[in-house]
Amino acid sequence: MRALLAFLGRPGSRTSDFEQPLRRSSRIFAAQTSGTQKPVKTKSKSSSDQPMDESSVESREAEAMEQQSDKPLKVKSNKKLKLKSKKNKSEDTEPVADAEVNAAASDPTEPLQYECKHCNLLSNQTKNWHLNASPFASRKTKLNILFEQSVCLDKMMKLLKDMGTAVHSLKQFECEQALECFEQLPDCQLNSSFVLGQMAKAHFELHNYSKAEKLYTKLRREYPYHLDGLEYYSTTLWHLQKEIALSSLAQELTEFDKLAPETWCVVGNCFSLHKEHDAAIKFFHRAAQVDPKFTYAYNLLGHEYVLIEEMDKGLSSFRKAIFLEPRHYNAWYGISMIHFKQEKFLLSEKYLKKALLINPHSSTLMVHIAVVYHSLKQSDKALQILDRALVIEPKNTLCKFHRASILFSMEEYEKALQEYEKLRRLIPKESLIYYMISKVRHFFVAQSTKFLLGSSFDMSLKKIYQNIEKKM
Repeated sequence: MRALLAFLGRPGSRTSDFEQPLRRSSRIFAAQTSGTQKPVKTKSKSSSDQPMDESSVESREAEAMEQQSDKPLKVKSNKKLKLKSKKNKSEDTEPVADAEVNAAASDPTEPLQYECKHCNLLSNQTKNWHLNASPFASRKTKLNILFEQSVCLDKMMKLLKDMGTAVHSLKQFECEQALECFEQLPDCQLNSSFVLGQMAKAHFELHNYSKAEKLYTKLRREYPYHLDGLEYYSTTLWHLQKEIALSSLAQELTEFDKLAPETWCVVGNCFSLHKEHDAAIKFFHRAAQVDPKFTYAYNLLGHEYVLIEEMDKGLSSFRKAIFLEPRHYNAWYGISMIHFKQEKFLLSEKYLKKALLINPHSSTLMVHIAVVYHSLKQSDKALQILDRALVIEPKNTLCKFHRASILFSMEEYEKALQEYEKLRRLIPKESLIYYMISKVRHFFVAQSTKFLLGSSFDMSLKKIYQNIEKKM
């Protein structure tokens, strides 16, 4: 403004009628900022005294702008004076500055303060406002905020590290290690839908179907609209033979979302449990139509085809699952099972080894490859693999049953009887166990009787031969 006035007032410059309104506005602005003078109001010339031209129009516009800018200029100057006085007071005493910070916090322009649930610290949005926007924050306050931010960042990185370690272990099928990592998480994360689903899947892979069912039930109760992983929940209920729970789950999901592949997998497992295999195949096909990249639908479809002895269709379904996800070990196991039923034991061994490379901690896969070795007349190697499977899962009833069966085929009836007795204690309602116990006892008694009869017959022959020698 001063430069403009100097330019207009210097000799030789062209002056016009709009020079005077500019000078008046400069005097008014100086008076308002200093607070010592009142704004000067000037009367503009009427249209009757002087004709209207461009200079008079500009002067009137300047006066109108001058009147509109009176109030904001006064408020601005008052704010500046208050800020200066507050700044001077804050230099004298630090508690006054803290009070002013609290007063500034009530300003509507300041962001709301949110507490971090994990470490009880303020959110980064509030801290950054105190660090950058607040002019009254002391150096000590800023250092405290920076320290709290570093602590919060460390805790967040530790949380992400533990979560990543657990998920990586689960992807490598190290389920016990994954469960240990998940249990170290804070309660707010431990009860989240993602962690509950992953822990339930870990128990599912360990064949702890009762624990997996409890976790899936909790997941359904707290997050009723969470669909991810419910196909494994339906398979868990299928293994536990819980028809009512599986039917209820299928009805709930069909009412909620009919365009989710998990829904049709649950419905297919429900019909499979009721021995309606044709309907189950239809619903598994529906799941694959809804999401053509849903691998588990092809896996369930292949197993259902195997149950109705359609091996070629089952083989194509398993191959489709492997094409979508090469690390889907269930599909490799399904192909080996089909070759085993066709008595192609070498091919069955080949695909089971591929499945074991993906999931080397599965006792079920070890049991099946032991059965394949027994079919290849390698019973000793089969028993070694079964012993390794029992180390991994000591209560695996399938492993104990096949171990007893192999011992029975090797005519080691006493050891086989001991294994069947252990099975009888674990599953007392299984009729096949009692049949095998009676069969083993029958062969054991026959063998012992034959041994006794054979030894007594040999003794009688020796006595007869000795008597003949004496007579001679």
